[in-house]
Amino acid sequence: MIAEAFKGKTVLITGSTGFLGKSIVEKCLRSIPEVGRINLAIRSSARRPAAERLEREVLASPAFKRLKDELGEPAFAKLAKAKLAVLELDLGRDGLGLNDAGRELIRSCDIVIHSAAAVEFDNPADLSAQTNLMGAARLVEALKTAGARPHLVHVSTAYVGGMLRGLVREEPPLDPGLNWRHEAAVLTTLRGPVEEESRRPEVLKRLRRQAQSRMGPAGTPAVARATERLREKWVKDRLIERGRVHANSMGFADIYSCTKAMAEHAVVDGKAWGLLKAHDAQRRRDRPPPRREQSACHQHQGVAPDRIGEVASERPHPGGQHLGHRRRHGVGLRFGGCPNGATHAGAGGHDGRR
Repeated sequence: MIAEAFKGKTVLITGSTGFLGKSIVEKCLRSIPEVGRINLAIRSSARRPAAERLEREVLASPAFKRLKDELGEPAFAKLAKAKLAVLELDLGRDGLGLNDAGRELIRSCDIVIHSAAAVEFDNPADLSAQTNLMGAARLVEALKTAGARPHLVHVSTAYVGGMLRGLVREEPPLDPGLNWRHEAAVLTTLRGPVEEESRRPEVLKRLRRQAQSRMGPAGTPAVARATERLREKWVKDRLIERGRVHANSMGFADIYSCTKAMAEHAVVDGKAWGLLKAHDAQRRRDRPPPRREQSACHQHQGVAPDRIGEVASERPHPGGQHLGHRRRHGVGLRFGGCPNGATHAGAGGHDGRR
């Protein structure tokens, strides 16, 4: 059914340089050979252009070892050249930094899989908000502006319910009672005041003393560089702490689940978008999935993995990252972001704190 849905279609995948994105690309190439074209949203870095990042950070990954072994290196290179293309876009910029050609390309996409995310539990608050929340909102807005009509698959997380106890049913979208626009405005503007605070005379004097104690008799330029590194760390640590405190006050264990929860509402708030939360537990035969809301413009599917990072026995390669392996067998899982938390793959939802 999935292969038929992808047959001849043009696909856009964000986050393809991450381990989940690589697995999605590999799965498409290996299991859906009749897919039309796969555009990979990759941003040029300070060290490498986007096309080089595709070769060195995506295709060189062990995730493609099985496919390379099956096809041989020449045939794999030919397949990648025929099926894959790079689309340079920046989720951190309004309009994604696209030119006219880029907007035309996303307008031609039939399926968009948004897997780009800052997945660390202790990221600085502004980074998590910019990537997880605003990145999703900007993508939806860019698709609408371009007149695109794709089926959007938004990769979320099973922990968007926050620190709830008891049976938590998956009824899309789970409303944490937050205004995502207000939260985005707060979180994305935290860095300025923290940077200003880091340059207060008493803070700089303290950091300079620390640098001098570490550098010993080093000259002024070396101490100045060390002081600046300490100042940057000071800023990062405080943004991490503010993100943690902010998330806890909103009922979440960490800034990751907090910003992903708000991202779901940002995506759904794109007016003409419906939502299907496609958890493994909901796809069990003893519980039908919720009704998919549709519009004349778009379809949107929210995929919420409950566990990323299991060790694979076979796919995409032995010892590699695997998605949700234990959950499909109904085994309770510990969640590292919440010390007292566990999930269980019951038919009715998450049993226990999410």
